[in-house]
Amino acid sequence: MKSIRDSDSIPQALRAILESRSSRPLSIRELSKRLGYNSDRTVGMVAKGERAMGADMIRRLSDFAKLSRKDKDYLQLLAEKQRSELKGRTIEAINKKIAESKAKPSVSKVVEVQRLESLTPWYTFSIIEILRLIPNPASQEEIHRELR
Repeated sequence: MKSIRDSDSIPQALRAILESRSSRPLSIRELSKRLGYNSDRTVGMVAKGERAMGADMIRRLSDFAKLSRKDKDYLQLLAEKQRSELKGRTIEAINKKIAESKAKPSVSKVVEVQRLESLTPWYTFSIIEILRLIPNPASQEEIHRELR
């Protein structure tokens, strides 16, 4: 998937999520249903920039797209920018935060299944549970702290 942080607006971020499917892009209607909305109107209006994205939609979209904590925070900044634009407020401070967030590199670490299987079942279970509970991406210090 193209990174959310390549987007400068909520409509661009939604487009990136819609197009992230390997087989075919999702439609607004399909995304709405997967997010648990009865109608595609709300998501459609957000996608067109006509309506601001609320905290509930950010949470649902982040869960659906399995966004990292940093990407979710970035999505919240884009939503804050969108709300300010719709209300006619200045967005200079938000744009500065967005630029700072883009400048920070995102680091992902992948552990192959075979590597995990080579560990004893107890360690495998513990590590999987820790990785599931710690916000992505977890630093080595966070994992070490949880293992204690």
